[in-house]
Amino acid sequence: MRLELFLSTKDVKQAGKNLGNSLSFVEESPGGLKISVRVQPRASRNEIGDVREGALRVKLTAPPVDGSANKQLIAFLSKKWDVPKSRMEILSGEASRQKRILLRGVPLSHLKKHLAPAPKLKVLIY
Repeated sequence: MRLELFLSTKDVKQAGKNLGNSLSFVEESPGGLKISVRVQPRASRNEIGDVREGALRVKLTAPPVDGSANKQLIAFLSKKWDVPKSRMEILSGEASRQKRILLRGVPLSHLKKHLAPAPKLKVLIY
């Protein structure tokens, strides 16, 4: 049996483009990090997209009804960024697609570490 791992340069370049190498959606404040987010509810899957117009695009499967998309946003980002839900708060935009989220006591270095895209590996076994 032979195992080969391939990491294509296209995948590495694309991974860096996802966030545009920019943290323009993050604002450091004494209370923590303030994150600008643009939510797309009723998406086919939950995922973090690119940065557009100073906001991080986040796709969620939940509909924007009775705060279910807000709850899913906090739960999804909490898991992705390894930040307890108790440290996350929606500051503004609870009834809007454009939101501001506070990450209490979270250093910028922690967020940068979790935003770094993981390159895709191609595995061939034969």
